[in-house]
Amino acid sequence: MIFNRNIFLSAVLIFSLAFNLAFVGISAYHLLVVKPGLHDTYPGEYPGDNDDDAARRTAPPHRRRMAELDLTDEQREVLQARREKLEIKLGEKRDEAREVRRKFIALLEDPDAEKKDIDQVAEEFHQIQQAMRRTIFNDILDLREVLDEEQRRRFAAMLMRRYIPSTDKNDGRGRFQPGREQDGK
Repeated sequence: MIFNRNIFLSAVLIFSLAFNLAFVGISAYHLLVVKPGLHDTYPGEYPGDNDDDAARRTAPPHRRRMAELDLTDEQREVLQARREKLEIKLGEKRDEAREVRRKFIALLEDPDAEKKDIDQVAEEFHQIQQAMRRTIFNDILDLREVLDEEQRRRFAAMLMRRYIPSTDKNDGRGRFQPGREQDGK
């Protein structure tokens, strides 16, 4: 049997068109039938029913965290000013890190570069990263001064959720969940 390129390409085109039509059909079915059905079955619980919920999901992470802390207007203003200062400091450090990273890559590409020069640039990059971590840590410590006792408790729970691994092997997240007993209950 002789291979006919035109027949092969026609078959591929037909199958491709069939799959695209199937995809469009399934998407339309979901949009027009399934999604409204879920909305009717679970009124008030479907994502997007509550404008605040939709805004919270699309807001930047720092705004979601601020909303979770239930800040006063005065606290929000203070924290926003501190955040702007922090972003400036971190921006400068990021620029430094970017420049050092370029040096590091240039040294890696250079066949005549010595190991001690590469190590020196790697250490410089490590020091910049350490300075950034210290800046963020100090900002977290300063944040405590603005929050009241309940807000500090919530903030600590947020940090624990984010950074401390779970001791419960069955929680499915691999992270600590505040408010849950950690002895398997």
